[in-house]
Amino acid sequence: MLRDRLPLSLLAACIAALCLATFIRFDASSPEQPEAAEQPEPPPTAAAPPERRDAMPAFYDDGSGAPIVDGLDRCAAFRAASSDARRPAVAGLFDAGTNLLAKLLRANCVLPRECAGVAKRGAPGHADASAVEAEIALFAAFHGTPKGDRLLAGCAPFLPQVPWGKHNPYSHAGRHRAPSYERVNRSEVLPVVVAKDPLAWVGSVCREPYALRFAGGACAAVGDVAAPWPAGPRTYASLFELWAAWHGEYVDARRPRLLVRYEDLLWRGEATVAAICACVGGDMTPTFDAVAASAKDGGRGHADKARTSRGDALRRYGNATLRRAGLSEADLAALARLPDARLLRRFAYDRGYR
Repeated sequence: MLRDRLPLSLLAACIAALCLATFIRFDASSPEQPEAAEQPEPPPTAAAPPERRDAMPAFYDDGSGAPIVDGLDRCAAFRAASSDARRPAVAGLFDAGTNLLAKLLRANCVLPRECAGVAKRGAPGHADASAVEAEIALFAAFHGTPKGDRLLAGCAPFLPQVPWGKHNPYSHAGRHRAPSYERVNRSEVLPVVVAKDPLAWVGSVCREPYALRFAGGACAAVGDVAAPWPAGPRTYASLFELWAAWHGEYVDARRPRLLVRYEDLLWRGEATVAAICACVGGDMTPTFDAVAASAKDGGRGHADKARTSRGDALRRYGNATLRRAGLSEADLAALARLPDARLLRRFAYDRGYR
């Protein structure tokens, strides 16, 4: 046997070495690792705040928290000088939001002598252009006749435009009448002008120029543009000049009138309509209808026009980049050089565009 041949001291040394090697192999292959410190969970990634499409964009906000309505100081005089047949009538440039304003007024402002029997309030289609036009046509055909007295019962039809035509300059008020408006008493009509930010308006016009004619053929912010007004065509040096001259006539008008902003119709619609309605002595409906559908619902002159929902409008006109899309620095400089910039300041359009 091996232990008979090896000295006891050597055998003991071999056994000790074998045990040490075994311990070293065990320790290396199965180390006792210290318990890992618990790592805190990373904080959740903060989600981007939802887009506030219901908030007035900063570049249109004058800080008052209220809509800009010019001319409220003349309301008392207008009511005193008119009968209870008084009502608002819409005016504005092409693509300025005139149809939206008309629908908001029709849907939400109860007028003292509105024609309830022609297009009854609350009925489907009450605020549609076709119903309003039928009401005006009935008035034009039968007002002042026995049949008209029976059908109209002394009511005053809602007016989606001023009697001289909503897109025509105010200088046409005494010399032009839109079809079916020949019998409307001007003294009982309060013109309500809707203005749109000139930067956004140029983009709207270039998408749908209506009857405007451009010297270069294509729509351009700067360059001669001819407007075929009924009293005679007029050429302007730019779309900005047309915008300022057209609105300037209403600003300078001595008779009662209101001027409101298209942007307030989108973001402060109820307060804007309430101010107009109170001015003419009307009452607001219990629940406000913001008119989410397209304002251009196929009435006269708009059968083939592109339709924009309120949601589409909020997205487009609330975007600072889209506000000046397609405009060069030279275009913006031309706007800044307007000799009559009152409306830019009055309607807070003078901020954030350069």
